[in-house]
Amino acid sequence: MAEQALEEILEIEREIRLRIEAETRRIEEWLAAQREAITRDSEEKIAACRRKCDLMIAKAEVEAQREVTALVEETERYAAFLKELPDDKLLEYVRKHLVAILPENGP
Repeated sequence: MAEQALEEILEIEREIRLRIEAETRRIEEWLAAQREAITRDSEEKIAACRRKCDLMIAKAEVEAQREVTALVEETERYAAFLKELPDDKLLEYVRKHLVAILPENGP
């Protein structure tokens, strides 16, 4: 009888061990699937952020080019205006601006 009880205990122990092993495999598979899902989700979010950054950079480049073009055009118009000024008016204009940028005891 003791031998039969021991065999039953050993059989129950084997069953428990098999269940633990099966549960461990199931948990490992679940964890692997979760890791893959998290990795995939992270990669998708990173790709979306990169696309958004690329778009923002492209928009900024377009806006910067637009601003540069406008500034160049304005500078060209101003240079043309100054070029058309008579010498006496140009000299007056230059003196006025020199006073503003040179120290008080300047030329």
